Amino acid sequence: MHERGQSGAAVVIGDLQAERAQAQGGQLEVLAGPEEQARWYVRLQQEAKEEVLTFDRPPYVLDYHNPLQTGLLRSGVRYRTIYTPEAFDHTGAFDEVGTLIKAGEEARILPELPFKMAIVDRWRAVMPLSMDPPLTRGVLIMGSTMVVALVELFERLWREALPVRPELWQEPGAPEPAGEAASELGAEDRRLLALLAAGLKDDAIARQLGTSPRILRRRLRHLLDELNAETRSQASRRGLV
Repeated sequence: MHERGQSGAAVVIGDLQAERAQAQGGQLEVLAGPEEQARWYVRLQQEAKEEVLTFDRPPYVLDYHNPLQTGLLRSGVRYRTIYTPEAFDHTGAFDEVGTLIKAGEEARILPELPFKMAIVDRWRAVMPLSMDPPLTRGVLIMGSTMVVALVELFERLWREALPVRPELWQEPGAPEPAGEAASELGAEDRRLLALLAAGLKDDAIARQLGTSPRILRRRLRHLLDELNAETRSQASRRGLV
């Protein structure tokens, strides 16, 4: 991960440990067990008025599908999510994110995240105390400087992350994106390049596209030739401009 992200995470975790030792007035509550963490994650979303900021990476305390989010997006709650490539390891995950993006989610991808968390209305946050499964202990932080620090870390990593563009899920016959290289590619090829740029491995990309790794590698070789690219990263840059 970027050094800035690592150092920021270290500061946040250190501050969290210090604040936990001296928390007063119910500003910090330790959550025992994944079920309690899941309940608070659902409750905070239900009570959201303006914005939900999320670091999304495994392991999970709930199914990856979030039934609340689409309704909240439609009601005007803004969702911004940073994903890691591992968030797309299960079949259908990329299409699930596509559904959320069509509903209004703003999504970006980073190769790594220091931990997972959800921040609601820049006032309350929920996160695990350890990333080792099964996430036996978490913490709820309310209205403190720690939430401010977590928001700052989110904004810093958001600026570094790769945007996931809505046109990757455009319907057949929709206008093609601008750009000479991009206009020559179909939607499936652009999705392939976006997954590649996000850091997914061949097997994970093949699962998302419903194909085999062997066929995927054949398509990649064809795309390298079509885009006159020597490497996969070069092909991603040229195909996603």
